[in-house]
Amino acid sequence: MTASDVNRLCITCHHDKRVSMARSGHMPLREGSMTCADCHNPHGSPGRRMIRAQTTNELCYKCHADKRGPVLWEHPPV
Repeated sequence: MTASDVNRLCITCHHDKRVSMARSGHMPLREGSMTCADCHNPHGSPGRRMIRAQTTNELCYKCHADKRGPVLWEHPPV
């Protein structure tokens, strides 16, 4: 991607994502510590929603390994 602000480029088409980014007080996308392309492959992928892993949980655990478990109260995957 050659755009100076990748996130701004993405929300030119994905207007609904602009609203969801504004809902959180702490949002790494808004803070500039990550981009949409850190999790999504804009050129397609084998997974759903063009994510860079087979499942959402696998993708999240790449950065949030501490959330993998085992945990005291198990819950279904994201």
